[in-house]
Amino acid sequence: MSYSNYEQKVIVNGYQLLGVQSVDGNYGISEKPVRVAGVGFIDATIDSPLKGNFSIARKMVSADPLLETNSFGQYILDEREIEGVILYDNNTKGFGFTKGRISRYSVNCSVGEIPDIQVDITVYGSLGKDVAASTATKTHPPIRYPDQSSMRVTVSDFTIDAISDFSYSRAINTQPIYALPKGSVDDWNAGTADTKNLDPIQIDTQYPIETDINFTIIADDYEIREIKDRIQAAPKSDVSIEIFDAQSPTDIINSFVGKNVRLISESVNSSTEQEMSISLTYKGYETLHN
Repeated sequence: MSYSNYEQKVIVNGYQLLGVQSVDGNYGISEKPVRVAGVGFIDATIDSPLKGNFSIARKMVSADPLLETNSFGQYILDEREIEGVILYDNNTKGFGFTKGRISRYSVNCSVGEIPDIQVDITVYGSLGKDVAASTATKTHPPIRYPDQSSMRVTVSDFTIDAISDFSYSRAINTQPIYALPKGSVDDWNAGTADTKNLDPIQIDTQYPIETDINFTIIADDYEIREIKDRIQAAPKSDVSIEIFDAQSPTDIINSFVGKNVRLISESVNSSTEQEMSISLTYKGYETLHN
């Protein structure tokens, strides 16, 4: 029996996500050959602990609950483990994961389109059947749609012209820490030692978090800058991307900010069929204290 995508529900961090387009999950190990002097290859052994990946593609149809921040404005999920599940067959079956950490969060959009969100999750715990909660415990923000006039990009060191598209991504590196099982010599001899310590005891975020922002503007009043001098001078700017609700233009659906990001490339495109456009790429590095 097959199951339509209309029957599927995706729950992450307690929220049933809206606008989901696709979900991919995989889990595996790597092996390493063992070679002995005078004999050569004798066997292969597991080279690293089990690790999986979970990717979710969505349309931005509401404020993203995965972008919750703490009192300091930092994303909560930069430092917190999450779990998730795909449910189907009237929520009686599921494929889920535990001990997940977001490894990349990205958004891209062109004018006249609903923004696309891609979330990549690295799984250090279990992945499979009946490993995660199968019910939503939190209320998802209500559906809100942007339109072709809903994007606004602000750069601190110049006035921006009309925007045709943008992309934003954050890459988060994590380091799992594993420990030997607990137990004394007597415990091991008696067979009562804790030998189930297969998951990491903690997962640390490795700073800095890399932020990449790119947007294309239609060349109007913008004057092409002296690229060589500007790039080599390496000035830093604040870049803000805001996406507003089409039904309530003063309400922001989601916003993405790059603090002290550096312009690393500036390119020009011109053809007989299109207006001249300029693409600007910024890169920044977030640390725990900024």
